[in-house]
Amino acid sequence: MAVGLSAPKDYSKIEVLTSLRFFAAMAIVLYHAKQIFNPLHSLPDEIVYSQGVSFFFILSGFILTYVYKQLSSSKEVALYLARRIARLWPLHLTIMMLSIAIVPRAMLIPPGTYPEWLVFLANFFMLQAWIPDLQFFFAYNAPSWSISSEIFFYLLLPALLLLSRYGKFYPLAIAVFFTTVLISAGNLFSIPEWSANGLSLQGILAIHPLARLTEFAAGMTAAHVFKALAGKFKPNKVIASLLEVAILGISIAAVLYSKPIAQGLSNFPMVGEAGNYWLTESGVPLIPFTLLILLFAFQMGGVSKILSIKPFVMLGEISFAVYLLHYPLIKYHSYYLPQERSLTPLLIFVAVLLIASHLLYKFVEVPARKYMTIAFSKLILQDSKPFFEESPMERLSNLRVYIAENASRIMGTGIEFAALGTLIILAHPGLNTISGAEAMNRMESSYCRVKNVRAGKDLEIKSITAHQTREKTTIELVLRSMSDATIDHFLSVQLLDDSGKEKYLQVTRLAPADIKVSRGKLWTSVIEIPEGTDMKDASRLGLIVARKEFITLEGGHTDMNGKRLLVPLDQMVSFSSKDEDEQL
Repeated sequence: MAVGLSAPKDYSKIEVLTSLRFFAAMAIVLYHAKQIFNPLHSLPDEIVYSQGVSFFFILSGFILTYVYKQLSSSKEVALYLARRIARLWPLHLTIMMLSIAIVPRAMLIPPGTYPEWLVFLANFFMLQAWIPDLQFFFAYNAPSWSISSEIFFYLLLPALLLLSRYGKFYPLAIAVFFTTVLISAGNLFSIPEWSANGLSLQGILAIHPLARLTEFAAGMTAAHVFKALAGKFKPNKVIASLLEVAILGISIAAVLYSKPIAQGLSNFPMVGEAGNYWLTESGVPLIPFTLLILLFAFQMGGVSKILSIKPFVMLGEISFAVYLLHYPLIKYHSYYLPQERSLTPLLIFVAVLLIASHLLYKFVEVPARKYMTIAFSKLILQDSKPFFEESPMERLSNLRVYIAENASRIMGTGIEFAALGTLIILAHPGLNTISGAEAMNRMESSYCRVKNVRAGKDLEIKSITAHQTREKTTIELVLRSMSDATIDHFLSVQLLDDSGKEKYLQVTRLAPADIKVSRGKLWTSVIEIPEGTDMKDASRLGLIVARKEFITLEGGHTDMNGKRLLVPLDQMVSFSSKDEDEQL
């Protein structure tokens, strides 16, 4: 028996699309987290995880076109833009401020020639992606560049909707034209794929909203098709389920094979290296993602039914917070927490991310959106009614009623805060102090490569122990305070080849936080080089200790005017895990 479904009256009822947002966000989380946590390192490098952003852009075009039939009057446009700004800006600003608070200042803005205040303003007003320079679009919270592109799309939507009245495919045709022009320019001027300063293919084809407009316009086109087919497309549940599984499979295949497909297509005229880059970043999955969103919007199959259950929908609701929050948390982990890369720190990270994202959704995203929308609406419509129609006593009475009726929810929120606090404490183990005898054992170990290196007036590196297994490279420093001091030092760990070229860089803290220690205190700091790091051409280990500036090191072999300690890697003991077990 055929089962039909007419189009939902409100886009928020297409719950499966909300759920799918979470999986797109998690692709970006995996992209950044796999560089930090060893259990994720086995994930295929061939996958272009950043294509999750492409899914967001297509979905955004679909939903906005479905919700806003047309925006003809100036007040309609103003109200629409107010709602969209209220949707993005409060959470963006909150997490931007959080990034400033928890990420070292030197790591907030990539090096460049522009003044910091200008970079700050561009990021503050969500305009950073419009400027194709690394210093702008990856400053503060790097993933936020995508919402800067979203703002660009929001501003264009009224004109694109008007254009759609003359031809449903006109917005897509114009977007493809601009993308083609940018690809051609990339090939014509041999623009490099990446650049620390100036133009790059990354800046103009992966970041700039004009190049990403094709995805947004594809979503708009899918929404027009959806409106035309709603109520007419009526496959039975079995066929609908098979179609959903098929489009999921095609989308996954497009993601898995984007690189070889793009490389093959790059041989065609006018595609070239720039076209190869665009196809890899967003072009190859463009059609599969668009069809996936279109098909799942009908909510007819078993997969969409599963994804429409409340837990998945809630994960989709918090996906914006997950997307914006994960990068500052990863940075914080890199700079402040012990550099353990095992399963336990990964699980703590995921739990903190999900709980904190849910709390941000409840206490920042939803209320800020509500009250900013009300405030903007009153301003645009020139509504003189008070912001709160209830008196203070009425609001207090309503609050009491709300507390009485929602006691279980309030208790659940309390449990969330308690769980978050507990996990944060677990993630900060404190100083790993050792005795003088233990320090001496490490100095006499066959794994010890460096002894008694003075780092400024307050710190001494008693020993550096380094060894390799097939799974990982571990470096342990035994540190001693030479005075009553606050340990707020950073350690830069570099892998260097014979010419001194840096092959790998990791920055961490010598103590989990700014901790005051007494004279003579001994503790250890352990750094794990990520599993799978290419060690083939690495011949030396470079260690730099810094506070506000690099600290001069006395003892051992150094370069950079005594600022970098060099440890030959050929002196490191190397054996398999099995051999290690036998020796121990």
